Amino acid sequence: MRILTIRLSRSCRPSARGLRGSVGSVLATWCAVPLALVVTLLAVESCRVAAWGAAGPRPSYRALSVAKEFTDKKEVARIKKIKDSVLKDESQLAANKAEFDLWYIKYALRQLAQTDADGSFPTANLPERRKEVLGDLRNATPVVHRQLEALLLQELPKYAKSTKMHPAVRLNAMLIIGDINEVEANSVLKPKAIPSSVARKLLLQEYANSQQIDAVRVAAMEGLLRHARTAPDVLAKDAVTGSDSIAKEML
Repeated sequence: MRILTIRLSRSCRPSARGLRGSVGSVLATWCAVPLALVVTLLAVESCRVAAWGAAGPRPSYRALSVAKEFTDKKEVARIKKIKDSVLKDESQLAANKAEFDLWYIKYALRQLAQTDADGSFPTANLPERRKEVLGDLRNATPVVHRQLEALLLQELPKYAKSTKMHPAVRLNAMLIIGDINEVEANSVLKPKAIPSSVARKLLLQEYANSQQIDAVRVAAMEGLLRHARTAPDVLAKDAVTGSDSIAKEML
């Protein structure tokens, strides 16, 4: 069985002209690549990995273990209770910041890169892991939201960029980055969410990175499309004022 590979078509590859073109032309390219393609890319990657059995040694991906504090169920429950309390009451953040950060850095995010007993990556669990992290972000108070947003945007790029991580782990890390908001939607004050400007820079950087695997680049493209759909006025304002050079490139 030969090793299978797949690459984005030439029309989907980033170029200086494409990044400086109109929003319409950029979105036309983005809309042509649905998220379903990510699934196809991962399926092909799975076939490629399986093919190594006949072609040579199977590629070895890095697995992460949770911190020792989280090997005890009682300790997991204790720290989770603290984390949940902080999300609802920002006055508790200062006193519990160490355990709050520990939950995400050494437990929640590391669960993205854990393996089963046989050494395989349980990729079917990744969407639920992603949902849990984003759910915490959506439900956090403004002060805690800023802390968690900064933490996630500090840690997740390490997963998405690492060539030692499983492709599905890298993909899900980028999907989380693409869904991070600066301000969450509020039915009264903020009817629409404002996507994170820091996340947007990371998305565009990895979308344009020719060394990045295709699955992650498509995930970055999906995130950029959400930014353009959710807050086109923010992109336009940043470009006009010159406060965001990347927005100027996009427009």
